[in-house]
Amino acid sequence: MTSKSTSEHILLPIGYIRKPHGLKGEVKVHLYRDKYSQILETIDSVLIEPTLYLVETVRWQHDCALVKFKGIDDATSADRLKTLIVSIKLDTNDDRLIPEGLFIPEQWIDYRVFDSKNNPLGTVKEVIYTKCNDVISVINEQEEILIPVTEEYIISENHENKSIIVKNPEYV
Repeated sequence: MTSKSTSEHILLPIGYIRKPHGLKGEVKVHLYRDKYSQILETIDSVLIEPTLYLVETVRWQHDCALVKFKGIDDATSADRLKTLIVSIKLDTNDDRLIPEGLFIPEQWIDYRVFDSKNNPLGTVKEVIYTKCNDVISVINEQEEILIPVTEEYIISENHENKSIIVKNPEYV
């Protein structure tokens, strides 16, 4: 699963629909990361391949969000959404949409990446989700470099300059 970006927006996949819940159109949404629960509770719409749905309610049951979308009013309609990816559109210029203290690596798309000696490595082009940690794909003229998004590899970030300093993975 990867994120996509334009210069002003991030299309962030936050989870997928597991199955319908009940008879009134609610669905169970499995979130890819726990931190996305903060975003899901504050937004009013989501993109579900490729339709925009208004969020009526969000409540929690164990590890899943139970979400009711406007226009999905019965189990049959909800079942049609099963296994589809739920994404949100974030405006990269509006910090209010991202809760304070919440780090989203998708913010780094198009950031320039440098090693600890300030040598340019390339530009972040996508974020790849894995079970262990997110990975940023850094592209330059010759190659793609995959860098884990962990404290071990990410030394610093500068949002003003849109740049990141990283420790080189041993394989680079």
